[in-house]
Amino acid sequence: MTNEQWAYFIFNTNAIEGNQIIESEVLKLKVIADKLPLEYSKEVHNQIMSNFSKDTQLRNWITETLNAWLCCRYIYDTFDTPLTEDYIKYIHKIARQHTIDEEKGYNIGEYKAIGNIIANRKTTEPSKVHKSMAIIISHFNRLSLITRDNVLKFHKSFEKIHPFQDGNGRVGRFIMIKQCFDGDIEPIIPTLKDRKFYYMLFNDLCDNKYTVSYGAYTQALIDIEKSDKEIALLREDLYVNYSRLEYKHLHNNLDVRDFLLRDVEQGKIKRKSDRYVKLHK
Repeated sequence: MTNEQWAYFIFNTNAIEGNQIIESEVLKLKVIADKLPLEYSKEVHNQIMSNFSKDTQLRNWITETLNAWLCCRYIYDTFDTPLTEDYIKYIHKIARQHTIDEEKGYNIGEYKAIGNIIANRKTTEPSKVHKSMAIIISHFNRLSLITRDNVLKFHKSFEKIHPFQDGNGRVGRFIMIKQCFDGDIEPIIPTLKDRKFYYMLFNDLCDNKYTVSYGAYTQALIDIEKSDKEIALLREDLYVNYSRLEYKHLHNNLDVRDFLLRDVEQGKIKRKSDRYVKLHK
């Protein structure tokens, strides 16, 4: 990947989480990140931040961006290194050092101690995280061939476990990049613009057909051999699959009583006991 492609990845993976550092500034911050070791002291961090606004939120976004460049360097330098729990924990440690997570007292570089949620759903209990992570890592490392579908399947499992107190989305996407490198396939880079398609991956209704469509479209975005027409066709296919799952979700959650209650409120029908009776004029 070129520096511009790395910046594209960092911008999007941060922006999905609410970071508002624009892509051109992401690339400029690489100059500072290149001078830092993977782990740097609080004193060095404070010195760097003294050159920027005192706004706490902005400083946190800058820190996340610098750390993201360090994670990318680590991934590049450890190409073909087997994926392990310690490897993933170290990515988390690099990514979240000196961020608000530290100020909150979160255990950076270690699994969560308190349960958390994703999309209003509980994730794996802290006491079961190690076992769950060991299982998905072992399964992935036994693969004779790494494919796009394997990578996305691992990513979905990782995010549903949500092993860390915070920063799971970023770490999961960093791991996807590493896995794509190891498999010699085009990187999968979820984008801010298409985040609704990304979030659908974690919906219980998500099936293999949708996952394949999402992977093909996302990889095509940075494939220089793909024409705009080809990318447009892949996006159209993804949108069709997204709409299919959306319709299924609405159908599964449709409750006719919602419409009846609306009609009661509008005076079209009245409620008698547990039955709805039409009003007679």
